[in-house]
Amino acid sequence: MGSVGRKLLISGKGRCNITNTIAATKDFVSHFGKNGRFLYQALNSFSTSDTVAFFNKRGMATKIDKDFKIFPTSDMAEEVLSVLTRYLKENSVDIRQGVIIKNINTENNKIVSISTAHGDIKCKAVILATGGKSYPKTGSTGDGYIYAKKTRSQYHPAETRTRPCHCKRKRHKKNYKGSAPEMPSSLYILTVKKIAEDKNDAVFTENGLSGPAIYNLTRKIDITAPDMELAIDFRPDIEQHLLDKELAEYINDNSRKKIKKTCLKLSFSRSC
Repeated sequence: MGSVGRKLLISGKGRCNITNTIAATKDFVSHFGKNGRFLYQALNSFSTSDTVAFFNKRGMATKIDKDFKIFPTSDMAEEVLSVLTRYLKENSVDIRQGVIIKNINTENNKIVSISTAHGDIKCKAVILATGGKSYPKTGSTGDGYIYAKKTRSQYHPAETRTRPCHCKRKRHKKNYKGSAPEMPSSLYILTVKKIAEDKNDAVFTENGLSGPAIYNLTRKIDITAPDMELAIDFRPDIEQHLLDKELAEYINDNSRKKIKKTCLKLSFSRSC
């Protein structure tokens, strides 16, 4: 692309979480399922605390968010990018922008060079860090899969690990809009078996739901499973019998209002 770090600048809603507070490598890797085993060597060589120390040493203060994520104190992804690009320049790393890779050349099963529109670059090794196809405007166009196939590298078919939830029923469009902060959200298969639960923020969108809670829940979805039900508790601070009493009292005082608006009023009065 024409500039570096485009995807980094949009991560964490523009705040860029650099790491987390999970100190034990085993616990960290467990969040990535069976395919996370490849992370062991990297994390044992450069841990989460090493990451924080790296940025702190270079003048960027950090903070722990309300869960376990670590952000720059400024909440600005630009500061993270500045530290990284400055570090590259200090170590004489050659940054080439706007260069399209045509091919990765091999001889006797060894990488020897990369062909670009501006000529070949000789090398003994290549790190493919292209990302998937999620944000083409940032440079993630899926080219990495093509390069991996050509070099016969081991790779796994592309699969979306986090995604928003699109609702079949569209009634929520005009009724709900905005964020439901820290509302317990649960994901069910056929409304019977609960497969996941999360207490982060959920965001109501035009087509369904998004936000940290939804992304955390959809990590656990089997896309081959039947239709699922997503349940959100808008009043986690009150027990069921007390909520029933509150609802009855509100209906009694507002007998001419529609039940739909009554439920919405009670649900969102403290959460949105």
